[in-house]
Amino acid sequence: GGKVLQVVQGSASSGTQTTTSNSWQTYANVTCTITPAATSSKILLWASQFNANGGNYVFMDFRREISGGASTDNISGATYGISWHQDSANVEQSQMMTYLDSPSTTSAITYKMNFRNDNNSDTIQLGQNLFQVIIAMEIGA
Repeated sequence: GGKVLQVVQGSASSGTQTTTSNSWQTYANVTCTITPAATSSKILLWASQFNANGGNYVFMDFRREISGGASTDNISGATYGISWHQDSANVEQSQMMTYLDSPSTTSAITYKMNFRNDNNSDTIQLGQNLFQVIIAMEIGA
């Protein structure tokens, strides 16, 4: 147990998406698909993304889509997601996220990023003409 069984990367170098919503939105520009070898495997996720903040909170998390099964936004279950940023001005910055998922499946899983704002009003943006990435590592149990 504890060995890395496979590593998969999804990346993009362009593409932006904006929202004013405080509900989780799927950022579909970067995806990463992995098929676990066993239901007991864990998936260690790492992502790097660029965002722009309109003076409001930007909350980020992962989305899990199991082939032929359920889709789950905000897989951490944390109210404010895994990563967040707030500033009183329009700030652009890079954000990173890590999370250890326990999907309990051997079906293909596609991971994406979720994002939302706090006040259901200000415009926030994910993406820019910079490298964006999701890496999924299967860890044997």
